[in-house]
Amino acid sequence: MIVAGHGQIAQMTLPPGWAEVPQGEQIGLAGVRSVREFKPGAQCEATLCLFFRGEPVDFYAGQQFVAVLKEPPHVLTLQQWELLVDVLGTTSDPKAFQLDEAQTLDLNGKRVLVVEGIWAVYQHKSYQIYVDVDGSGRFIQEIYFIGPKEQFEQYRSLAKQAIDSIVWQ
Repeated sequence: MIVAGHGQIAQMTLPPGWAEVPQGEQIGLAGVRSVREFKPGAQCEATLCLFFRGEPVDFYAGQQFVAVLKEPPHVLTLQQWELLVDVLGTTSDPKAFQLDEAQTLDLNGKRVLVVEGIWAVYQHKSYQIYVDVDGSGRFIQEIYFIGPKEQFEQYRSLAKQAIDSIVWQ
């Protein structure tokens, strides 16, 4: 299955058998919030998501995000992590999310922020990518794979193949 024309994603190839979970768009005061979810099977909780929150982070947060992305690929310092609280949202809350690693890397020609860890409440593992949509750092598209630990590990390589297939707009 090919996913085409979603935010910064021109195209992404999903593994055979993966299907989209019907969602739709929600129109809010600040813009269009969009979520698309894809699963390897109907009974599976592991999910690959494309998410756009529909509203920008503040100007300062956007500048910090751009500054981090402009550096060569690297593991984030604690100071950089703390400066990206608005970009990261709940992921930056240590009570909600146990961080394993945060780093920038080049994904098919685009510098992105990758965050890995575990969501505390459900103990779901997560691999999250934050993409600067327009160069300002204020509009952020998120691509993430999340699921219970066993399912996450079972489908991680397939989800990563889909993510690695992304062709950017």
